[in-house]
Amino acid sequence: MRRKTSLARAALWPPTDNDFDNGMLVTGVSGAEWFDPGDLENLDWAGFEDWVVDRARESGDWEVSKTPRSGDAGADAVLEHRRRRSTSALIQVKHTTDRRKPIDQAAVLEILEANGRYSKTNPHLVVITNARGFTDRAQELALEKGVKLVDRDRLGLWPNHVIG
Repeated sequence: MRRKTSLARAALWPPTDNDFDNGMLVTGVSGAEWFDPGDLENLDWAGFEDWVVDRARESGDWEVSKTPRSGDAGADAVLEHRRRRSTSALIQVKHTTDRRKPIDQAAVLEILEANGRYSKTNPHLVVITNARGFTDRAQELALEKGVKLVDRDRLGLWPNHVIG
């Protein structure tokens, strides 16, 4: 009986923490389009930024404008909803080569700065990363300021389950 319980527990809560399992969990719970976060492993910062922008564009719901690679004032992309013109989003993309290291509050501060520089009325503010998460301070600041945080394990929700 103990063996059966152990097997059942392993099936419900797999002992591994791999990208495939996390991708399947997010997809199963949210109904989002499935993808394997491991597919992003070989992307550099520009490739990851392009992936985020392309995924929003390919959803069909968003008009996407990329900002200049430098001097972007804290936003890497500006999104406008195609049907709901009053719905927009400013996106800050953070790529890291060490995905285990959480992203700190600087990314949240950057998107807040961008909000003051782009003329959008009440845009969604979003920070997206290929890292496993954000520091506690980044999460607290984001919650306080209304910034949405999307880490590696939630990339499958991007964009429509984040700002849809």
